Parts: sequence; structure tokens; C-alpha cells
Amino acid sequence: MSSQIVYCGVDVSKLTLDAFCLGHCCHQPNDSQGWRKMIAWLKRLAPNAAVVAEATGGYERASIAAFRKAGHSTHVVPPLRVRQFASSMGRFAKTDKIDAQVIADFAQASVPKENAPLDDLHQRLVSLVTFRDQIKLKIVALQNQTKLSADPLVQASAKRLLHAYQKELKTVAKAIDTLLAQSDDLALKLKKLTAFQGVGQTTALALLAYLPELGQASKQQIAALVGVAPYNHDSGQSKGKRSIHGGRANVRKSLYMASLTASTRNPVLSKFYQLKRSQGKPPKVALTAVMRKLLVALNLSLKNPNFSLVS
Repeated sequence: MSSQIVYCGVDVSKLTLDAFCLGHCCHQPNDSQGWRKMIAWLKRLAPNAAVVAEATGGYERASIAAFRKAGHSTHVVPPLRVRQFASSMGRFAKTDKIDAQVIADFAQASVPKENAPLDDLHQRLVSLVTFRDQIKLKIVALQNQTKLSADPLVQASAKRLLHAYQKELKTVAKAIDTLLAQSDDLALKLKKLTAFQGVGQTTALALLAYLPELGQASKQQIAALVGVAPYNHDSGQSKGKRSIHGGRANVRKSLYMASLTASTRNPVLSKFYQLKRSQGKPPKVALTAVMRKLLVALNLSLKNPNFSLVS
């Protein structure tokens, strides 16, 4: 029964952790020593408690791994859902301790699914792909700077930095290739994903890193995780426009770029895109439909080795 589960809500920031469990609070630094102290505190208070934290862009990963290693089931939940829960309960005050209690109460009310732990290779892939994407953003910013600034010092400095970032990007790319060579599973998944016309290695790596559920979730679940599932907005006899909501923006961004190519070059998806346009769908709505169809196909390709996109 869900009522028998004790949840420990943990509010994570870059520097600190605040936990709430069974009416008690604990504050510790977000480092290895702080994790050990908080785990010892929780062991005395509720040794079988499930630990729940919000996704914080990566600050939660190491602490969650420590809790999992200590034997606690762990759950990482979307911050938006926790905020919506707090608002629905009329709880608008916000401090780290209050947030930890809200997370615990949210978990008690919703009973979130446990997050499957990533193996060491997959965790390293996440780190490398994240760093790769960050470097690419820096490169784009510097390229724009060299185009827009007429100041010779700015031009020279931006070009030196651009050269350095481009060099680092090659280093990270080599590290990713080395990592893939160490994992037959990741290499096979990459091969299957890039077999789809329109999906390049950049998109495939983003999917593998940021969407570990790919190949395991249902088509409805995978679409909702990425944020390409259309939701109804109907009330009584009024039929509102369906729209997408939430999801993982980093995955959606990569999938969008792949779908742009697929909508013109992939025989099946280009036909599907034109069908949506002929039905009166605006270009972006039609492209979102392509994104969802492509994502579902990629999901099936990892589930079923004999799957091919033929319709």
C-alpha cells in the first residue's frame, strides 16, 4: 500500500541539501561528507524511506546516486509538477525547508515511479554529451560575436577563444567515440537510431544520453516524456485546440532538428508531413506531428529489432 511508504523529500541546490521526513528536517552541504551525514540521519529516522528530489539540471545526480548506493529507492520528479501540487494546496511560501516538505508531500500523494539507475558508462555519456552541447553553445555565441563586433580586440579575442573551444569539441568527440567502443549496447543503439534517415549522430547521442527510457517506455509515455504528446483542452461543448506541454527541452530540441530534415528527405515522414499540411495543419503543428511519429518509431526500433518505418 502506498500509505506504508515513507518518503523523504530532498531539496537540492548547488551547495546544499535540505531534507524533510516524518516531521524532521536535516540540512547538509551538497558534497560527499554531507551525503554521508544525511544518509546516517535518515537511517536513524526511517531506514526504509524512499528519497525524492526534483530534477535540478544535474546537481541532484551525485546525491541521488549516494542515497541509492545506501539502499534507498530514489525518485527524481519534474519541478513543475511539484510547484503545481504546492499551488493546488495553497502553499505559496518558498524556502529550502518548505520545498523539501512539499516534495515529500507530493510524493506521498502521487507515489512516483522509481528511477532506474544508470550504469557508469551511461552516466559518463550523459556528462560528455552535456558538455559537448555546452561547448557548442559557446561556439555559436563566439561566432556571432566575430560577425557583430567591429572592435579589433574583441575580434581577436573571440577568434582565439573560438579556436580553443573548437579544439575542445574535438577532444570531447573523441572521448565519446572511445566510450561507445567500450559498450556494445550503446554502439548498437546508436547504429539503430542513425539508420533512420534524418537522424544523425548528434541527435542519436542526445537521445541516448537524455532519454534513457527510449526503447523501454510505451509510445504514449515516451511522447509525454519528451513533450510532444498533444493534450486536449475541451470543456463542455467547447472543443479547444490540442497542444503539447512540458517534457525534456534538450531532447525536443535535437528531435526538432532531425524532424526538419526528415520532413523533406525521409520518404515516409515527408509524405506524412505533407498529409498534415494538406489537412490544414500549420507548418509547426505538422512538424510536431512528425517529431512524435519519428520518436515513436525510434522507440520501437530499440524495442523490436525487426521494426522498420514503413507507414
